[in-house]
Amino acid sequence: MASATDLVSLYEGFRLYCLAEGKQQTTIRWYMGKLRVFFRYLQKSGLSTDASELTTANIRGFLVHLRENVRTDENNPSKPTQETNLSAQTIQGYARTVKAFFSWATREDLLRENPAKRVRIPKAPRVLIATLNEEHIRRLLAAIDSKCAIGFRD
Repeated sequence: MASATDLVSLYEGFRLYCLAEGKQQTTIRWYMGKLRVFFRYLQKSGLSTDASELTTANIRGFLVHLRENVRTDENNPSKPTQETNLSAQTIQGYARTVKAFFSWATREDLLRENPAKRVRIPKAPRVLIATLNEEHIRRLLAAIDSKCAIGFRD
């Protein structure tokens, strides 16, 4: 029989919590997928699947594993694996999900200590999105026919 702190039991409880909180199905699938990757890492590494036995170092080890060993789309069954490493933003997503999971388990008094409490979200570079330049804006505005009602509105 699984213990109350077995990750599979906690996984189901967290999923139920997300449903009760009204989170979107896509968000819940995203969380659950990230957690399954974390659980597989623990199993493959020979680490405990009892949440009460996990440490901050185990979670940090997972984040290092993602950065160094996992390739883009490796955990996505609908896309081929690429030869590039996971982006910093993707690793942040995993870290946020694991932290949210353990925070929930601690708030629910299912765990005495939160092993993710001292794990910091990894930094990711800020990405500047290219915007329209002045010439693009002029051409865009020039394309509007302001002589008709719809064009005037636009």
